[in-house]
Amino acid sequence: MARMAKLERVLGCTACPSSIAIDQNGGPIAYAAGSTVVLQYGQHQAHLVNNSKNNITCIDIAPNGKYLATGEFGNRPMVRVWELSSAGNHTGVQVAELAEHNLGILVVKFTADSNQLFSVGSQHDKNVVLWDWRRQVKASSGKITNQVNAASLSVDGSFFVTVGVRHVKFWTVGSSDKVLPGKSAILNSQRNNTFLDVCCASGNRTFVLNNLKRLIEFRNKQIHDIYELDGGIPKALCMGPPNQLFVGFTNGIIRVIDIETWMARVLPGRPHHLRHDIAAAGDLPGFFNEVKDASTHGATFPDVRALLFHEATNKLTAFYTDRSFYQWHLLDFENLQETMSLSNRFHVGAILDMEIVSKPTDWLPAGTFITSGVDYTIRFWSMDKDGHLGILNSNVLSPELKKVLYLAEDDKLLHDPADSHSGMIFSDPLDSTTGAKCLRLSPDGKHLAAGFRDGNLIVFDVTTPDFNPLVNIDAHEGETMCVEYADPGTSDGRVFLASGGRDRLIHVFDAENEYTHLSTLDDHSSSVVSVRFIPEQGGYKMFTCATDRLIVIRRLSYEGNDVSVERLNQISINSGPNYLVIAPDGNSLMLACQDRQLRTYSITGKSMKAIKGTLCEEGMLTKLALDPSGTYAATICSDRYVYIIDVATGECAAVLNGQTDCVTSIAFTPDCRRLVVVSHSGCVFVWRLSAMLTKRMTAKMGGASLSSSSPTGEHR
Repeated sequence: MARMAKLERVLGCTACPSSIAIDQNGGPIAYAAGSTVVLQYGQHQAHLVNNSKNNITCIDIAPNGKYLATGEFGNRPMVRVWELSSAGNHTGVQVAELAEHNLGILVVKFTADSNQLFSVGSQHDKNVVLWDWRRQVKASSGKITNQVNAASLSVDGSFFVTVGVRHVKFWTVGSSDKVLPGKSAILNSQRNNTFLDVCCASGNRTFVLNNLKRLIEFRNKQIHDIYELDGGIPKALCMGPPNQLFVGFTNGIIRVIDIETWMARVLPGRPHHLRHDIAAAGDLPGFFNEVKDASTHGATFPDVRALLFHEATNKLTAFYTDRSFYQWHLLDFENLQETMSLSNRFHVGAILDMEIVSKPTDWLPAGTFITSGVDYTIRFWSMDKDGHLGILNSNVLSPELKKVLYLAEDDKLLHDPADSHSGMIFSDPLDSTTGAKCLRLSPDGKHLAAGFRDGNLIVFDVTTPDFNPLVNIDAHEGETMCVEYADPGTSDGRVFLASGGRDRLIHVFDAENEYTHLSTLDDHSSSVVSVRFIPEQGGYKMFTCATDRLIVIRRLSYEGNDVSVERLNQISINSGPNYLVIAPDGNSLMLACQDRQLRTYSITGKSMKAIKGTLCEEGMLTKLALDPSGTYAATICSDRYVYIIDVATGECAAVLNGQTDCVTSIAFTPDCRRLVVVSHSGCVFVWRLSAMLTKRMTAKMGGASLSSSSPTGEHR
């Protein structure tokens, strides 16, 4: 089952400073994306997919480069050790699972010989453990009383140092005692401060940042000196070339400090400014000029979240608070000459919906997928690196992200602060009222309709590079839950747009006449979650699904400029339908229900079939998507897994995990080769389907063009 789909690409990052690591032996950058570890080898990715549903909060790579350790936050958190493959295929296998902590783990660090592992629990857990991880037993343990923000191993490997809220403590390694020896630093006037980050240098020197813009140097575990840092608020530390200390600040600034002379210099490299148009970054010189101009005009840049330095290649990797990262190659350190060797940009916070381009057009190629998030952006992505991109442009900042539409002026939406209590990025989409809740492309691919959480409906012109809004309609009192176009298919019928809201209303608009409002339907008693159309002579059959457990069937008729809606039938489903799709042949409906069943009905309302949509015995189905041939259904379950179900037999072909938050949308690509999954974690998971699954789907399509649409336009 696991071989039926393989994780191909992760477009997202949930990493906080403790869940970022680098292999100093020339290996990858490792960072967290939900419960998955992404290993970034240049532009290539490998993945360690954790079966746990807990967020990964900390990562470390062993000094010998052969092992990787992770810690989690959530129910029964584990310290896990993975053996990284040396065969060149960038894979890994879990070799140890260590259970001692409760609620959460904030830090994991290997000892210098890679044989032991140091882990620190959350403030409520209070445990500090030194593990003999090969035998999966505790070597020694201790207690903490304060929250820990960061930890570092001394250069000689003789001690760890942890820092946090009113906390700086040194832990001795190598003792045979069952109680882990630890000594708190004497902080004097600094004792009431919060310490943000720490790194160790040669000569028993330790550098610590505090929340008062001070860099404190410890020697032999005692305060040696205190330095005031000017120009922004310091956020992160790491050691660079000999005697050089990198300090990351707010507004994207990185300074390098000579720890012998204390001369500070500013590195020229800065990331993109907030609200930057990624499509304009066609080459590095042009991008660097954009950054320089933006800085001159006082633009806001994302803050530095964490820093990593790779000594062998002189590369500095910086992670920022908008979930982007850049790798800067220091070509000439004396003269501070550098260039960018790697970067990527992702959604900031939860992704709410996704739409895939099913038919190729002159402006958007088939397979392009469009996502919307609580950061009030709509983003256009493409996995095709060499093919036709239409009006989208390749850029030097991200291999997949082609365009970002910024829909709000508030820069706070583009910053994602870490949750200091859990040690992870935490964005609660339930507290947010921003972002496009639902997306849908028009049948001709020229318009993109977006329904927003504030009840507005905006339609964009996607045939021009500016993606200008055509109309902005105040449609609903509450959230817009769904939008759908009526697709006439091969006939010359009219095109309509319908929207359903949390206010239980359905509005119908004339998509061919500047989206003039035509009708309001109010016969549901609760939130409308799906609206679907099937073309027929002189109009459409219209199907609406709501949380009142009703499917209402109507006929939408038109003659000239006159439009009428007539109610034909209703289906009462006690199991509670959560989502409705039309089969690709247009002859049946499929429902994702609260009892985890996939139910099939005829278009007249007759029950035809029911199959199980998950492997679990709890939770409910929240959404589904059919592949273009109707052979497989991909289902979203509230257990945070995605299941690929054979519609004919009900057998489960694959279970997709790695997400720690609710999955919000799924879609098959038109060529049947990939399944794209998005979630509240803010990550896009692109799964490559096996050749066997793809062959079955394309064979059923009867040799039709892989990018052609279904009769109903329904692949979702």
